[in-house]
Order: sequence, then C-alpha cells, then structure tokens
Amino acid sequence: MELASYAVIIIIAGTLVFGTRKRADLTPVLLLGNLLIFFVEILSAPFSYYPVSSPAVQELAFRPEDLAEGRFYTLFTSMFLHADFVAHLLGNMLFLFLLGTPLEQRIGKARFAAVYFVAGVVGTLFMGLVLADQPRTLVLGASGAISGLMGALLLLYPRDQIPMILGFLFLPRVPVWLAGVSWLILSVVQYAGLSNSGVAWEAHLVGFIAGAWWPAPSPGRRRPAARPPSGLPTSPCWSRWQPRLPSRTPWIPYARRSIPT
Repeated sequence: MELASYAVIIIIAGTLVFGTRKRADLTPVLLLGNLLIFFVEILSAPFSYYPVSSPAVQELAFRPEDLAEGRFYTLFTSMFLHADFVAHLLGNMLFLFLLGTPLEQRIGKARFAAVYFVAGVVGTLFMGLVLADQPRTLVLGASGAISGLMGALLLLYPRDQIPMILGFLFLPRVPVWLAGVSWLILSVVQYAGLSNSGVAWEAHLVGFIAGAWWPAPSPGRRRPAARPPSGLPTSPCWSRWQPRLPSRTPWIPYARRSIPT
C-alpha cells in the first residue's frame, strides 16, 4: 500500500476518534476530514488535475471486484474519497453541512453516525451489484451517505424547515418534505435519465432509502429531539446569532469509469 493510502487511513481514523469527543459535533469533523483527504489525493496524484489517479484512490476506492476478493474495507473508505473538487467534493460537503448539522442536532451524534455510515455503505454495496459486469469500475464519494441524511430528515421531521440550496439560489428556510422531493429530482431522477452521466444515482437512491429506514424504531416509541432544533443549524459556532426554538418530537418516532457517488 502506498504512503498516500496510509495517510488517508490515518485521517479517517483521526476523524472518527475526534468526532466521538463529547464537545465535538461529528458533521464539521467529517467535513474537515474529507477536505484533508482530498488534499492528500491532489498531492499524491501523478496528474494533480486528475485526483482519481492518486494511489490512495486506486487502493481505497471501491471496485465491485473487491467483494469477491475480500477487500470489504473499501465499502467504508470510498466514502471519504472524491473525484474532483467543484462538482463532487464541494457539492457533497455543502449538502453534508446543510443536512448533517440540523439532523445531528435533532437525533444526536450516535444515531446520526449510524444513519450516515450505514447509508453510505449500503449505497456503495448496491453499486457493486449494479456494476457486477464491470468489476474494475471505481466507485467513490459520500453522496450515498448524504442522501441517507436527507432520507432520515424526511422520515422524522418532514414539517421542519432547513436551509437548502437549489441551483444557485440559497433558501434559508425550506420545508423538509419539499427539500426531500427536490433532492430526489436533482440527484436521482435527473441522472437516471442520462445514460452517460457518470454519477451513481443508484447509490443516491438506495442511500436515501437506507437513511429513511434506519432511524425508525419499534412501533409506539416516541422520543424528543436530542437538542432543541430550529430551521437553521444550532451547533455552538452558530448559537451566538441564532435563536433557540422549542424542542419538538419527530413526526414519525424513532419507529462507470470512476463513478462519483
């Protein structure tokens, strides 16, 4: 394994360790970890304008053949790798911030981590089945995991309001149900209609479904949000200028080539 791959693994481990600290929110830690890993990709790539050529991507991104050869760890490590800065990394990190912050505030760090990582792994695993006849195709990116955050928000808090970006338009307060419908149209339906988009829309869809299913508990249980939520993120760095709103309970109780995801 190349030095760049070891560096990526160390950053992933550091992200997980630091993210579990009591005073740290996981969402900004994940965001920082992804940015640092992309920096490693750029530095280690033979062609800096083509991060996929980095040995870290070649060794840690998921390929369908990894399932047959026992490299299951790539189902996890591929979530921290991205194919380019603007279209892939920047977009994913922006939506990680917009969706992850309010969801983590509402359901807590542990359940948030479960939704994020389970949705990401399940989405990538499904791509392994879709691309079974293309065993060397790279699959990388956090879109499946981030789609899971949208699915969880839609299931638990459809009537809440969150900030959202639609195209070049920033909307500070959008109903979650409307954001969820827009997300499905923009990240699934749009790409599903393009045969050569290069986007693993199947991972987006399956991640969305996994995120919507995972937080649901046994029938009859009803738990309040972990922290007082509002329409905008409420992490400590925002609390100085954002008013705190009353706590609410969830609507439903916790009842090809390289393919960016």
